[in-house]
Amino acid sequence: MIGFITDTLIVGLIAATVLAGTTIWSIRRTARIQLATFRLDWIENLRKDLSKFQALAMQPDSEPHKDREFYEIGTRIELRLNPDDEQSHKELVDVMYDMLEVSSGSILEKYQTNPRFIQLSQSIIKEEWDVVKREILGKRNA
Repeated sequence: MIGFITDTLIVGLIAATVLAGTTIWSIRRTARIQLATFRLDWIENLRKDLSKFQALAMQPDSEPHKDREFYEIGTRIELRLNPDDEQSHKELVDVMYDMLEVSSGSILEKYQTNPRFIQLSQSIIKEEWDVVKREILGKRNA
């Protein structure tokens, strides 16, 4: 009889341990997915603002430096970036200010800033997408 009780307790402890482990794993996975969802929203909003900023800055015969929306979008982009820790973020902010400087210039002056802006924007979005993939897979650094 005591052996049966001991065996039952051991099986119960094992089942409880497995259940607890499964619950912890599930909570962590849910948290990773939620974090990835937030980051995907961040990426999508950044992408939209980058494209609006670029469209305003590159529009022929326009003077975006006189447009409040140009500054609002530029500020939103800057507030999403981390120029202290990420070199590509700092470079993008620098290029945005270059775009502001030539915003009243010729179309050629405007277009000269565009390739670097696009390249940095794509690079930052790809970096963040790679972070999302690692988070979903539960990898800390890859």
